Amino acid sequence: MIKKIIICALFIMYIAGSSVSALDSLAYQNQLVNHEIQAVMVKDKIPGVAVLLYANNKMSAYYFGDANPKKHVKVSENTLFEIGSITKTFTGLLLSEDALENKMSLNEKVNKSVHFSNLPNITLQELATHTSSLPFGVDGLPYNASVTEKNIKKLNRFLDNWTPAFAPGTKMFYSNIGFSLLGMALAENAKTTLPAMMKNNILNPLGMYHSGLDITPADQNNLAIGFTEKGNPVSHLPSGLLAGSWAMKVSPKDMKIYLEAALGVTPIPEKIRKAIIISQTGYYIMPKQNSLLGFGWEITPLDNSSVIKKLTNNPAHYTFAAYEVKRVKVPVFNPHSLVAKSGATDGFRSYIAIIPDKKTGIVIMANRYFGSGDLPNLANKILFQMTK
Repeated sequence: MIKKIIICALFIMYIAGSSVSALDSLAYQNQLVNHEIQAVMVKDKIPGVAVLLYANNKMSAYYFGDANPKKHVKVSENTLFEIGSITKTFTGLLLSEDALENKMSLNEKVNKSVHFSNLPNITLQELATHTSSLPFGVDGLPYNASVTEKNIKKLNRFLDNWTPAFAPGTKMFYSNIGFSLLGMALAENAKTTLPAMMKNNILNPLGMYHSGLDITPADQNNLAIGFTEKGNPVSHLPSGLLAGSWAMKVSPKDMKIYLEAALGVTPIPEKIRKAIIISQTGYYIMPKQNSLLGFGWEITPLDNSSVIKKLTNNPAHYTFAAYEVKRVKVPVFNPHSLVAKSGATDGFRSYIAIIPDKKTGIVIMANRYFGSGDLPNLANKILFQMTK
């Protein structure tokens, strides 16, 4: 009898200790997030921020400031943010789904789907990994260019006269145009539009009903006001001609679902689960950067402390340079990596990062553009603090 009492007492003490430990961990997490986010909001004059953090088997959401400062509308789970180039991870996921179902081959030439005769040597995989040799953009054609005859002619004229600066598959050069063409190829092959394809293949199956490249009039009421680096408000535009590279609008409520799906911590359709692994696998390695290129994702193996230091001290949002790459002979998903993507539009900044084997991930969305590396730096700092 005494032995049973002692065992029960020890068990109760263990449970109580675990509860206190969990509470301490959550209190530390809350303090960390609040301190880091409020500091960057002051530094970069950001009106509003949403943070989603999955750690210790729990999703936490944090909302700061205003979605619409003039009308005093606070950021909430329903606020819609433009997430810019994080859209590329969705476009890469569509490619992964098509490859999984043998609708398109990763090594398929892009001109088979999109009839630009000057692109015969570029594959869909090269478009999805920024190794196509295509430039960042086209002069006179903004990233959010509308679908007009004039803009279509500009794009066609550029592609008809374009000469690769290097052989596709030999260097990485960040290209919005590349992902835009990938989106066009996917939609044309499916005989639909890219916004519809996103809805039917990813957003609706995951339950992300209030997000999209284009959104409903009702959901437009929840759009945050975006601000330029100088503090000027910007207008929201439809997805336009180059949608596959930039145009997704997402609420924190829906982004929770995407973050959990990217981490593999929640039941989702099997096709999407497998496709996510394909998209997060590295197909080219950048030796000098110690990172690999997935489909829209950049993958950094977490194998030494110097990598951690680098990932929390990024100097800028973009570094436009051509990096040497080597094709991975046998691509393998590496869960002990930081799998990440940043995004920006004229009025917004965003970042998503996960560490799959730690089941930890973060999303930060802000309604002001700023060019520094502050956003990925603080997000990665929070992740590494939570995973020790």
